[in-house]
Amino acid sequence: SKERRDITYIILDKSNYKKEFTPTDSEILDYFNNNKKIYTIPEKRSFIQFNFKSEEEANNFKLQITTLSKNDIIKLANENNIIFNNFKLLDSNQVLDELSEVIFSLNQDEISGVIKTALANHIIILDEIVPEEEPNIEIFYEEILKTLTSVQLDNFFNDLKLKINQQILDGFSLSEVAIENKLILKNFKDATINDENKDELELAIINRAFSQNKDFVSDINDFNLEKSFIINVDEIYQSKIENID
Repeated sequence: SKERRDITYIILDKSNYKKEFTPTDSEILDYFNNNKKIYTIPEKRSFIQFNFKSEEEANNFKLQITTLSKNDIIKLANENNIIFNNFKLLDSNQVLDELSEVIFSLNQDEISGVIKTALANHIIILDEIVPEEEPNIEIFYEEILKTLTSVQLDNFFNDLKLKINQQILDGFSLSEVAIENKLILKNFKDATINDENKDELELAIINRAFSQNKDFVSDINDFNLEKSFIINVDEIYQSKIENID
């Protein structure tokens, strides 16, 4: 017969404390008002970027397009195999620093001077300006709710685990840990390793218990980011050779 063990254990489940750290509507509104800059939708711009290997080519192109319409400029670029790109609704952080300063200072349909970067020489035509948008709390309500809950809950859960680990070091029994922290003691009787009838968490607890000595309170074992467990092996029933008869 297989070795069997009686195990007492505690599960620490972060989700059990979630309600205690769910912020009120007032707290969410305060956070939103104090952090509006985070949620503001930045100004975005669309533009055409013409690219040249040399500054001379860029200057010559600039002279040719001074009096042309946007469509005629694109036609000229195509006829002369000049490489250009259309960029749609980018904010300043999505553009190279050397280009961003110029692009976000142009007026609509304005043509820039020649801009030199490490990649090439460029001329920009500004196509469209979408102004910065003030954030709406309704759009970000759930995101803020999750953020505030998560921060407070994670801090609490980490502090709880540190507190319990210290109690274990101080010699607390598993029952004392449960009482001090309002946790529930659970048991497995005659547990065997790799029991197919157990779920993943239960299997992790049992398998960990089979590597532990009797009457010893374990450290906290993390099952995942949400759940941890502590175990004590109460009794060990050694395996026996069974008679075939």
